[in-house]
Amino acid sequence: MTINIDNAKFYARELRRADADFSGEIDSEQEIKQALQLILEGRPIDELPQKYQRILRQFVDTQSHKDTAFNDIIDAPEVEAAVAELSKHYRTQEDLLQDFVYGTNNMNSKNIAQADVAPKIDSVASAASGRTEITSFADLLQDIAKTIPEIWAHYKTAKIDAATGRPLGDDNNTFSETVSYVMFQAINNNDRQTFDQVWDWARANIYHDSASLRRVYSINKRENIDAEARDYLAAWRYVGQGSALSQQLGKHTGVFQYQWDPNDPSVWFDGYDAAPDADILIAYTLLLADKKWGSTSGNKNYKGLALQILNDVWQSCVLSIRTGGAEVALKLNEHVWDTNIKNASTPNPAATASFANGQTTISFHQPYSSYGVHSLALADFADTYQSITIQAEKACAVKLMFQGKGGQPDYACDYNLKPGENIVPISAFKERHTSGDWNYKSPAVRIPGKATLDNFAMQSDRAGVILTITDIHLNRKTVAAPAAEHLFISANNKGSNVFNLSYFMPFALAEFSKVDRAHDWGRLFNESYKNVDAALSRAVPYRDAKPGGREYRSNGVLVPDWNAFTVEGLTSAYGTWDSFASGEAQDTHLSSWDALRLYTWAAYDYVQNGNAQSKTLLDKAGKFFADELAKNNWIYNAYNVDGTLPENNRRGAQSKSTPFGMGIALAVFCARDDQANALKCYKLLKENYTAGHFTTDADDYFTSNLIAFALNLFKAKYGI
Repeated sequence: MTINIDNAKFYARELRRADADFSGEIDSEQEIKQALQLILEGRPIDELPQKYQRILRQFVDTQSHKDTAFNDIIDAPEVEAAVAELSKHYRTQEDLLQDFVYGTNNMNSKNIAQADVAPKIDSVASAASGRTEITSFADLLQDIAKTIPEIWAHYKTAKIDAATGRPLGDDNNTFSETVSYVMFQAINNNDRQTFDQVWDWARANIYHDSASLRRVYSINKRENIDAEARDYLAAWRYVGQGSALSQQLGKHTGVFQYQWDPNDPSVWFDGYDAAPDADILIAYTLLLADKKWGSTSGNKNYKGLALQILNDVWQSCVLSIRTGGAEVALKLNEHVWDTNIKNASTPNPAATASFANGQTTISFHQPYSSYGVHSLALADFADTYQSITIQAEKACAVKLMFQGKGGQPDYACDYNLKPGENIVPISAFKERHTSGDWNYKSPAVRIPGKATLDNFAMQSDRAGVILTITDIHLNRKTVAAPAAEHLFISANNKGSNVFNLSYFMPFALAEFSKVDRAHDWGRLFNESYKNVDAALSRAVPYRDAKPGGREYRSNGVLVPDWNAFTVEGLTSAYGTWDSFASGEAQDTHLSSWDALRLYTWAAYDYVQNGNAQSKTLLDKAGKFFADELAKNNWIYNAYNVDGTLPENNRRGAQSKSTPFGMGIALAVFCARDDQANALKCYKLLKENYTAGHFTTDADDYFTSNLIAFALNLFKAKYGI
């Protein structure tokens, strides 16, 4: 075991963490400096005060779990000078470690070696770490060529079950995204054995058309029920044995179909729906596999299965939306779409006093769906004759909710719908007192008055029910004509108006347009970039959802994590997934793990296809990341859309133990041939590199994959 002297700076940072372990024994930066000075004066470690012994042993022992997420408490040159001096007093690094950690040697003149046997710091660092010093871009390329097979070998050992081929995500669960990332890495590493093993597992265990998913476990019925689909899309979550979710679900494992539990409305699990970004990337890797290895039959009919997936992605996950048809001042997120991209619904000529310009149909297989209202005064609903007209194809109970802005009360009602047209009077809405509680127990019926609203949501208690809003009757009439139709990739396969811009993979869509002429992937490519531009140029500010939260305007580079469409046709941030999924206030101003992947995908597209739209986005991102690197010596994992850092390390923004943001930036620097910043970024990443992984969590799959994608982009671009 050796001391890695080039990480002395990290050891010093770890001392701040160690302060908690010592119950506050480390009182100040000065104490640490005093401890180092005592050692430099030749004091035997066992003669030092106990506190200093523990401090100094911690100083060395932390090399195996260093984390750079702490502020410097000693200037790096000062630490390096101290360690350099220490190295002069020991014949070997092992002697020094023994003395610091175990106290077996005394640091005094008896043990002092000749000063000339101690190497320079840089040489000691390289020898101790086994790393080659990286001083040029040529060194970087050489090191990347050596590192790629190391990280792939580690990943296969740590994150793929050798017996079954199941790729492991967080907490022993598997996501369709996990499958897609591993298949992409396998293609990049020309590893057909792993590719086929993972693909075979996925086909048997998470695809809707597989025999194992013909019946899936229902949460509220506590039994297996018939699954909804027989398509070529993957269920987005497979619950692994021993995971926290498995414990919650009675130790059941596998894929769970969403069910809302009316007796406990907080209980819902959604593992069966598709996450189309995974399906898109899987289809892309299958097309690459066909080019590389050829297609045969069964699961090795790569191209045939890719085309089946693409057909179902287009039919179920690519949505059309026709915005407009409402008085803009009301800004109701009323929209018209159909999932087959045929003809949008036409205006209802009978609805002369209707707010809506036509029918809006949405499938409620999902927990709930929302319509952004954006500062609609409830005085518009004050007259008791006003109503929402809903058509249900099946009898069901539906919950309707208006959500208040800035901490104001919410208003909701429970309403039993029968097949056919049902009118829900506005007077049925009751004040909701507990945020996140779908059980409305208040007996009082209140007409909301002049409160301001942000959201209108509906939830059905039955899967498979399609509800159609035909009219929302207000005091105003339709004044605007429907605008042009837009295309976007939905968040799921259930008609959601929510979407994630990082589900757009331009390099994949460019490939699809060459092989799948049945669907207009080129149009979707262009429409998706329009959606990106709309998010970056949005006139309405993004907001922090907490009461009194500030507003943020995009810096023209960063897109929000989750989005939706407004009546004006612009994209509107919907909220980060952690707040959205838990029912908390929906922040709309964060650009983090969900959004930042977009820049890696644009980098792949520009390197492979040279598309001008991807270059434009990369030029903006490249300047932002270069400025951040110059200012902070790091690229963070999350930002507000205006480029500032979120408060309280939200979304792990400043965590350097999982350097996700650095991996994104590295791909951008590669695509733009920004060699200076690529070199700086990579050298910083390598400071965290140990035994095939770049994180202090050796099993982190998300960061590991995005960094691997960046390194493989260098391989593709520079032919290493």
